[in-house]
Amino acid sequence: MAGLFAVRVFAGSAPAAKAERISATADILDSARSRLANDCLARRGLTLPDEVAASGLDLREFPYGVDDVEWATSHGYGTDLMDQAERERKSSPRKLFLDGLPPARRAAILLAMNGAGPRSTSVTEARLPSGGVVRRSSDSCIAEAERELYGDLATWYRVERVTDNLPGIWVAEVLADPAYRSALGAWATCMRGRGYHYDNPSKAHQDLRTAPGATREREIRTAVAEATCAHSSGLAATARGLEQRYAASVRTKYADEIETRRRLEEAAVPRACALLPQC
Repeated sequence: MAGLFAVRVFAGSAPAAKAERISATADILDSARSRLANDCLARRGLTLPDEVAASGLDLREFPYGVDDVEWATSHGYGTDLMDQAERERKSSPRKLFLDGLPPARRAAILLAMNGAGPRSTSVTEARLPSGGVVRRSSDSCIAEAERELYGDLATWYRVERVTDNLPGIWVAEVLADPAYRSALGAWATCMRGRGYHYDNPSKAHQDLRTAPGATREREIRTAVAEATCAHSSGLAATARGLEQRYAASVRTKYADEIETRRRLEEAAVPRACALLPQC
């Protein structure tokens, strides 16, 4: 079976209308970055087809266990959506173009687009909330595109990496909280009543990944049971309440980085729209 999840959906997120605006802005900025990066390649004598926008699959990640019965009834753990996403990736014009090139030409395009990574003579770096440091080439076409969009590449790279890693902090705090662990016991009892002997959702997922001959019907049955028990046991409500509390604390701690990213993205939208007919 394919991997189970893709896009994380967090409790306490923006209302639907605001989330749609955020998503639309992200799409605009991503499209502009791709256009600028391709222009950079052209200046270096290289070509690459534009990226094709994603088809809007309802991919989700449930870090505390699946809790949407309707979604689970349609998608189980989402392997159908992941398979479709992989098919789209493999058939995209960009991938087909790269696959059809001689190895040396393909390597030259990828090097120009992404740079030499941390081994590059010019790098941008960011220290993550976990304490680790990530680095990326600052002379690649991706870097050049982001510099043109956001102005200050070093600041953009830092706040993007930091803010992208914040959800991982509060998810870990929720999973370690005694109230969540206690709610898992009620969830496991509910699951046993439905014939599933799992101590936590991750074990159910692992079982489906490794079970020989696991079917889509089994995936959906298990996911629906998991989601139903998440609600009847109180696990979903407990996780949602804990996440709201921990996420608020994390966002307060990193308020400067969050605000700086918002400001840079807001300022980049007019630059992006000057490049794109869909704005």
